[in-house]
Amino acid sequence: MLSLLLSLIFLQSVSAKQDCIPDQWEDWSSCSQSCGATGTRQRNRKIAILPTVDGVQCSSLDFLEIEGCNKMCYNGGALLSTSCQCLQGFTGSCCELDVDECANANGGCQQQCTNEVGSFKCDCFEGFVINEMNICKDIDECTDQNNGGCESLCMNYYGSHACGCLPPKILEMDGRTCASENHCATHPEAVNCTHGCVIHNNQFKCECPEGYRFDEKTFQCNDIDECQSDPMFCAGGTCISGTGKALCECGIGRGLDSDGVQCIDVNECKAGISQCSHTCVNRNAGHVCLCPAGMIVGKDHKTCEDENECLREPSPCSHSCKDLEGSYACSCPLNWNWSMTIGLAVK
Repeated sequence: MLSLLLSLIFLQSVSAKQDCIPDQWEDWSSCSQSCGATGTRQRNRKIAILPTVDGVQCSSLDFLEIEGCNKMCYNGGALLSTSCQCLQGFTGSCCELDVDECANANGGCQQQCTNEVGSFKCDCFEGFVINEMNICKDIDECTDQNNGGCESLCMNYYGSHACGCLPPKILEMDGRTCASENHCATHPEAVNCTHGCVIHNNQFKCECPEGYRFDEKTFQCNDIDECQSDPMFCAGGTCISGTGKALCECGIGRGLDSDGVQCIDVNECKAGISQCSHTCVNRNAGHVCLCPAGMIVGKDHKTCEDENECLREPSPCSHSCKDLEGSYACSCPLNWNWSMTIGLAVK
C-alpha cells in the first residue's frame, strides 16, 4: 500500500514539471543606421508559459535577438566588416558625401576650380585657355580675324585686350568704335554733364552711375528710389532706400534671384551648403539636419552623433546598460535572468 502511494506522488510530481516556453517574437525594431556597416535591429518576446522550479529555465538569449541591417554604401563604396571604403571623391560613414576638392588649395587648379559630384574640373578666367597640363595660357585676341572686335587699333594684354584709335579720332563708349572727334570736349553742352561724358554713335552722351536717371532738360543725374518706383524690387525682402541703388535684405535662408530683384528661398540641401552629416531637409528660409535611429544631432546642429540611450531617464535597463553604436544592450547580474514578462531582471 505504501509503495503504491509513493508511486502516485512521483507520477504527480513528474506530470507537474513544466519547462519555460517563450511567446512569439514581436516585430523588428527600426534599424539603428540608415546605411553603412554597423546598422543593427532587434526584436523581443515574452514568456508564454512560466517554468516550474524543476523545469528548464529560459535564458536571456531566448528573449532578445539582434541582427545586422541596412548594410550598404553609397556612390560605389565597398562594404567592409566595420566601415565603408569610399571611392576617390566621396567621404562619410556611408560614402554619401561628395568631397569638395576645390576647398583644398583650389584643387591644384591655377585659376578656377569647379567641384563636381565625385570629381572636380579646372578652368580659366575669360581671356585664357587651359592646356593639357591644366595651365592657363593667355589668348591673343588681336590675332583673330575680327581684330579683337576693334575698328582700328587692338592691343593685347595678359588675360584681356583693349581697342584704340588713331588721332584725332577717339574711342566711343562701346570700347571698339572710333568717333571722328572728342565731342565731350568740343560740344558746348557736354560741359553740363554732372557725372561724366561718353561718345556714342559719334555724339556725346551724359552718363549716370547705377541707381540714377539722366534728366535731358537739366543735364542732372537724379536718384531713383527703387523702393517706391518698382513694387517688384526686393519682393519678399526688406528694401532699404538710399543714395544710388537701393539695397535689398532677404534674411537668413533666403537670397536674391538671378535677376537680383526678388528674394527667394535658398535650398541649402541642394546647394551643398547645409553641411549635414546625414539627412538634410529644406524648409522655407532655412533647413534642418536629421539623423537615423540611435543617433542625435550634435551641438553644431549638423553632425549626427551616437545617442547614449543608457543616460535616458528612466534608464531602459533595470540593471546594467551598455551603449552600442546606434543602439544599446541590457545585461543582468550573476544568477539573474531577464524577464520579458515584467521587463526586469529576476532571480
